[in-house]
Parts: sequence; C-alpha cells; structure tokens
Amino acid sequence: MMSSDSLPGPEDGSIVINKVHPVIRVVLFLVFAGFVSIATGSQLIIGGLLLAVLYGLSGPVHLKPAFAMMRRMRWFFLSILIIYSWLTPGQAIPLPVSSSYQAWLPTIEGIASGMMRALSLTLILMAVNLLLRCTSRQQLITAIYWLTTPLHLFGVSRERLSVRIVLILDLLYEVQGVVTDSFAEVKGTVTSLDRIGDFAAAVFHKITHNAENTPNRTITLHGLSAPQALQWLLPVILWGMFVSADLVRSSLAL
Repeated sequence: MMSSDSLPGPEDGSIVINKVHPVIRVVLFLVFAGFVSIATGSQLIIGGLLLAVLYGLSGPVHLKPAFAMMRRMRWFFLSILIIYSWLTPGQAIPLPVSSSYQAWLPTIEGIASGMMRALSLTLILMAVNLLLRCTSRQQLITAIYWLTTPLHLFGVSRERLSVRIVLILDLLYEVQGVVTDSFAEVKGTVTSLDRIGDFAAAVFHKITHNAENTPNRTITLHGLSAPQALQWLLPVILWGMFVSADLVRSSLAL
C-alpha cells in the first residue's frame, strides 16, 4: 500500500540531522561504513571526529543506547582482539620469557590490527545507532525503497524487499526482547553445558512460538520526495574527506 508525501523525523532526533533527507542519511552511512571497515589510522580518526560532532549535535540522549550496544558486544570485541593478536604473523611482544615460549606470544602487528578492527566496528555500530535513533523506521524503509529503484530493471520487487526489511527490523527488536527477558529469568542458574543447551532451546521455542502466533499486519510504504540536488554533495564531501586523509597519511609516510 503506497501513500505520498514526506515523512516527519523521530521526535528525539536532532534538528540539524533531520534537515538531511533520509535517502542522503542512508547514503552517508553506506559511504562511512565502507571506508571505516577498511580504514587506516588517519581515516579512523576522521570517522571518530565526525561521529563526535554528530553525537554532539544530536544530544547526549543517543549515547546511552550506543554504550549499551557496545557493552553487549564486548565478548565479540575480545574475540576479534584475540584472533588477530595470536594469528597475525609478526614480531612477538617483548616479554621476559624463554625463546621456546616466543611462538605462543601475541604479535605486535596482531595486537595493532585487532585494535584497528575493533575500533572500526565500534565506529560502524555507533553510526548505526545514530542513524536508527535520528531516522524513524518508516523513513528508513522508504529511503531504502527509493534507493532500490534501479532493481526494478532486473525484475526485483522493491515493495517485497522493503516489506521484508520492515519484518526483519521488527523481528530483531522482538528477538532482542525475548533474549533479554530470558537471560534475566535464568541469571546465575546456567552453570553447565547441559543447562546452556536447555536455555538456548527454550529461547528458540519462545521465538518460534511468537512468530507462529504473530497476527497479520498491513504495512504502508509512503512515497518519498527526491533529495535536494545540493544534499548529494554531502556524500561526495564525506568521500573526499576519507580519501584526503589517506592521501595525507601516504605523503607523510614517504
């Protein structure tokens, strides 16, 4: 079901960020995430400074859910650091141990690479949080619908794609709530592998039960006006900032 007109932003969003068209926000995020995922040190600094400015403009209200997201990912960050530290070839960290144990030590290059990857993932998650907090779900879906216009040439239904994204977002929130409630119910009681298996099976049963009993809903896809031509300069400027940071780093290295 389609209706026209632009959509208002979320009530808690920043006035400055809300002036940016939702389509441009999505494109900016894609450019940001693309560079940060393979960023060098200078590009990570640029990304961190940009996020600091945006969070400052949007207000501290968005920082609490961002920190909560980081806390839930702490074991994943630790696993990244461990994998990179011990599996990346290089010079072992200088510890006063015998040479027979040197091969078991993490490498300096691995620790540096692991910290870079963990930092890049942190910046991407912070950007995701800001995008979702300052862009309503309806705006996000209609922006994706607008951006997927070329897929119609290849026989891909934009309506189905957008609806599936809506359903995935809804399920993510629902699954997160079920898992959080389940952890709260069994806190301190899951102490063996058998109980961990029983807990995982119970959570899976709850999720499938909720999915099977979810009533049918009507999803409305609102039409979205095209972004102003000048706003397309924002992704170009962002791209230029990351490229310039890498060029400056390369010239200094020479």
